Amino acid sequence: MRRSYTNRAPNYQELFSSVCDHLDDDSLRKTRLVCRTLSHRSAFTFGSRFFTHLVVIPHTESLTVLLRYAHHQRFSRFVKTLSISGETGPPSTTYPGIHASTVEDMLTEALRSFENLETMRIDTCSYLRLEHLSSEAIGLRCGPERLRMEQLQGSFTALHHLIQVMMRSVERAMVRDKICLDLSLRFRDWSTLPPSPRACELFDLSLPYWKDSLSSKVLKLEVTTLGTGRWSHNLAASCSSLQELSLLPHRGHVKFGNAQGGLHIWPHLRSLAILGGCICITSAVFNDFFKMHKNTLVRITLKHVSLQNESWSGMLQTTYGLPALQNICFAWLSQRIAYPALEPCSDRVSTCRQGVACSNRSDVLLVMGALLPDAYTFEFGYRDGINYQIDFTLANAALLSAWSVALSTDSPSTPWSKLREDLERVWHGDRNILAWL
Repeated sequence: MRRSYTNRAPNYQELFSSVCDHLDDDSLRKTRLVCRTLSHRSAFTFGSRFFTHLVVIPHTESLTVLLRYAHHQRFSRFVKTLSISGETGPPSTTYPGIHASTVEDMLTEALRSFENLETMRIDTCSYLRLEHLSSEAIGLRCGPERLRMEQLQGSFTALHHLIQVMMRSVERAMVRDKICLDLSLRFRDWSTLPPSPRACELFDLSLPYWKDSLSSKVLKLEVTTLGTGRWSHNLAASCSSLQELSLLPHRGHVKFGNAQGGLHIWPHLRSLAILGGCICITSAVFNDFFKMHKNTLVRITLKHVSLQNESWSGMLQTTYGLPALQNICFAWLSQRIAYPALEPCSDRVSTCRQGVACSNRSDVLLVMGALLPDAYTFEFGYRDGINYQIDFTLANAALLSAWSVALSTDSPSTPWSKLREDLERVWHGDRNILAWL
């Protein structure tokens, strides 16, 4: 039988796009400068690499650049995420050199033009310290690289106006049905916080356009728990579709309760992070919260967290039993209760005792198995009588032992490289702390 061959002409556009996919950023930009033909044929790779995430600040120059991108016939369709940075300007004005109504009008026009927009986010702090962000998270900056530090405030009042503008723009642009929201509501200047708990409300959670439509669009929420933490918790509780929750306790208040006296349950919650603070919460509340979300929780991050009147043993035991857990990051967990101290160890893994991180199920079980039988603490100086930190030396030693067996024995430094990679997520790449690796 004779074989038949399809005489199909090659698709040069697809071939060229595949070549462009393998170019680094600088080479891709230079390719576009060769001629109009190459510029046109590399447009898809260029757009999907650089225009999927735009970052705008409430500043005339930045919003003007955003509108140019929004009206661009070729590249506006690539925009998937629009972030509003929290660089809000000096105290004398809500925004530097621009009225709030103008911000709202320009932002509304841009939202209407981005036909494939999927996520809109407010971030009050991340873009002030870009060294902690990946290139994907940084996005494409609209306008100035950043405002001068003397122009920055990040105050509570400015953030209040920024959220109001964002919500009204989404409503006016009629895009609420096609986007999700990502809110990162952190504060840099504690002195600007209002003194009364009532004044700590960034906006009224009973507003119809929040309660009936926008609240269900929030998938990620990072919030500083102000005052008693009541408003912050009510904000999180109103987000019925929440998948990722990060709490930054201010003066130690974290709440998970609901109006009926039980614990609030987020049906889709995949990630919980508590970052910093001496929190007023019992291990029983922690345990009940984890048990109620055991089928959905994939990631747990706890950093710089102190328990006032409890120990971490119960929480660690409950964490071990979470069937869906794939990723943990524990660092600087402290308590009042002293566990036995480990004998001094000459091996350099003993310097890993402040934290542990792993990103797959088997390593999670390995870490928790090393922590549970014999919990250890080490003493350190702290206020309010909380003087003992959980010692993660054995957990890191267990990881190194497993990786040494699983990975090539020809490269003894490989396990240490993997440990370094995971621990960088704990210490944000602090080279002084990681110098021993």
